[in-house]
Amino acid sequence: MSSVPAGLPGLPVELFKSITNDLNTKELCSLRQTCRMVHFKMESIFAKAFFRQKQFMVTTPSLTALLDISKHTTFSKSLKRVCLGTDSYQATHFHSFDGPQGEAALDGLADQAFLVNTGSWRAMLVEAFRALPNVDTLDVRDYNSNTRFRDGKDACWRSCGVVTVKDKTGCFLNMHTTHDSAATTRWTNLLFQNLLLAAAEAGLQIRSLETIFKMSGVSDFALYPIPATLPLLANLTKVHIDVNNSYLGGVVPPPHGLMKFINAVPNVTWLRINFKHVSVSAEAFVLWLAGGADKEANGGDEAPNESEVVANGGHGATNGGDGATNGGDEETNGGDGDNAANDNTAQSTKIPAPALAHLTRLELGMCVVKPSTLEKLLAKFDNLKSLTLWRFGLAQEVNGMTDPVWAQFLERRSTSGSKLEDLTVGHLTQDHGHYHDLPVSFHSWHRPHIDARYRIRPDRPPASGNDDAWTAAAKDIKLLVPVVHGGSRFVGEFC
Repeated sequence: MSSVPAGLPGLPVELFKSITNDLNTKELCSLRQTCRMVHFKMESIFAKAFFRQKQFMVTTPSLTALLDISKHTTFSKSLKRVCLGTDSYQATHFHSFDGPQGEAALDGLADQAFLVNTGSWRAMLVEAFRALPNVDTLDVRDYNSNTRFRDGKDACWRSCGVVTVKDKTGCFLNMHTTHDSAATTRWTNLLFQNLLLAAAEAGLQIRSLETIFKMSGVSDFALYPIPATLPLLANLTKVHIDVNNSYLGGVVPPPHGLMKFINAVPNVTWLRINFKHVSVSAEAFVLWLAGGADKEANGGDEAPNESEVVANGGHGATNGGDGATNGGDEETNGGDGDNAANDNTAQSTKIPAPALAHLTRLELGMCVVKPSTLEKLLAKFDNLKSLTLWRFGLAQEVNGMTDPVWAQFLERRSTSGSKLEDLTVGHLTQDHGHYHDLPVSFHSWHRPHIDARYRIRPDRPPASGNDDAWTAAAKDIKLLVPVVHGGSRFVGEFC
């Protein structure tokens, strides 16, 4: 009969979990090194805390760490989300190249340039992905998440190896190029396309693909799907894309790359599209998604052509913005041209609109559309359970009109018999006669002022069988008043 070890090694795993919840990273590592038995008992706890999600960057040490994880018997099975940070060496970022720090910066610049120019970093990704059976989410991001609560309120999850780079060079790597937005977008495109292609080459079966950008976005050209990635895209159920839809000048084309990309993800249930700028291309996409293009353009019977786009960064648009459903900082600033998109813009494409029969959650950011376009979108996707409109504007159906378009839209939603269970709107604008893009906020009886954001989400079943979720929510709200700043105060009654 074996005896239970005394002291710390004899504690049940449940007590270990309770103890480790309040330890910071250094303390947790120290506890793990006390003895072999404690190390063994903490294996799953340690893996869950630090290896469910990891962020890497395009440097040899960082990608080597990913390869090492893929070869570990426990950590390789724990890793479910791989993030790729946009950290990059930039010569203008370093104060000097003298001394040990300068030499380390030059070594880093050369290493990153070699990986990118030869494509060897993608080969490292492919090798790692083949040994990571449980990875189901990939994302590219240009910021460090501040959710590392274990180490204090100011702690961030950074790309693996970036702190070592800071110690050697004296500087953190840049995650975006503030002085050259075109270069930032090219770098973003390169990371996105190569990450997607590496996952496809490795046969990775991911369910979620996200791009999360504060300053940039993926250009439309980088979104063109290629045959090698089509099986991977068809497997996705969650797609979040930040689209850099700005152009240097000339005619703004419809977002063909984005359209073909959405057609390549027929099984998506949660779709989030954030445009970085209010523009004609954004409204063209929403109109196309609602089915406004395919009915008149070629009868909807022409399949999209496959593009032979090579994953080399694309030819990105410029000037990344920051409006998004996940909390950007740039105010909506569309003018006459931004609100002037019409059906002809969307009908210039022969790409059929997707069915997206499984879509239940839709989020759109940084768009200005007509109410009829939004109504058409909701009529098409009548199985939606959740809708988010963030930094979103409604334009007048006819120029010069001053209708309270948001109040009218919300009132129609309350009587439409919609299956929506959750509506979140924020940072709204509306066209108001000779004014444009006037901000909208809300008032209600229960809350005197709701700044920039309003959400309807019934917390209990309807009061009677004749009341749908919207009516039940409306009876609690009593009165919703969209307030157009700079215009009039419009009232939309729900009941």
